[in-house]
Amino acid sequence: MIWPLYLGAGLGILFSLLLIPLFIYCIPYSLWIGIKNSEGKYLEKKDTSFLKDIVDATKVYISWITRKEPKI
Repeated sequence: MIWPLYLGAGLGILFSLLLIPLFIYCIPYSLWIGIKNSEGKYLEKKDTSFLKDIVDATKVYISWITRKEPKI
């Protein structure tokens, strides 16, 4: 009867250590892609999955650091 407590603790740790930082990581990318969509650019990125957004966010962040045009 103690295994539900372990399961709950494991899910809580997973959520707090993995998912919350990923959401925070993707917020600037989501804002940027929203602005670009309103300008008519990157319209194919409108309905993508969360995991694809993480990969694209990494590409955009790398392009911001290297001062190049993003290739997403």
